[in-house]
Amino acid sequence: TKFDPAFRDATLEVSLAAAAEGGAAASDVQAYLTLRGPDGRKVALKPGSIALKDLACFSKIPVASPAKWDSEHPNLYTLTIQLKADGKLLETATQRVGFRQVEVRGNQMFVNNMPVKLRGICRHEADPLRGRSLAPGTWRKDAELFRAANCNYIRTSHYPPAEEFMEACDEVGLFVECEGPFCWASQTKLTPAEVPEMITRQHLEMLEAYRNHPSITQWSLANESGAFGEYFLPSAKALRQLDPTRLLV
Repeated sequence: TKFDPAFRDATLEVSLAAAAEGGAAASDVQAYLTLRGPDGRKVALKPGSIALKDLACFSKIPVASPAKWDSEHPNLYTLTIQLKADGKLLETATQRVGFRQVEVRGNQMFVNNMPVKLRGICRHEADPLRGRSLAPGTWRKDAELFRAANCNYIRTSHYPPAEEFMEACDEVGLFVECEGPFCWASQTKLTPAEVPEMITRQHLEMLEAYRNHPSITQWSLANESGAFGEYFLPSAKALRQLDPTRLLV
């Protein structure tokens, strides 16, 4: 999402791709969009539908005066997309989104044109009794404990965070630095030519999995990797090109 210079009205950018499994015809496929605000009320969208060409589409949709998402006001909207062909419903997908814009000016981070001071910690996904196998509800409890401790910022660890935790961060208002899902990249049996491709592939998978979460304000390239520098340059360029809306650290 992006705001106008006055940070009043916003633009919802929708990028959608579909697959025609089994060689099914992909003609006349339309995506119908419904957006509901934090109060559950329907928000008028123009356009309200997008035609898929070659099973992909991109559209910029204006939204007047949306409630903003930040750490103190984690307002979430619900976007529902229905794929239809010849009047037949093919698929329904629902995604929660937040209207917020992240920028850096000098050495200061701004969210929705307001300066932000980050207070946070690194988090490993672990339970004292269950280890890496967390019980339902633990992710939400973690997020609530961090907020109760006056944290507004979490750095994930070198493996993909649980979707449940990312959803909890969206809900309670935690800024997230999402770390690349690996570390010690210099300790590998891959050839020097293979390492950048491996790193880039995993970074792009991270982007694809978590890019819709408003809580993520930063992508982290790696942790404790002696292979910084040219190995990480291709993935850094790819992340910057595909998602210029977040910080890259």
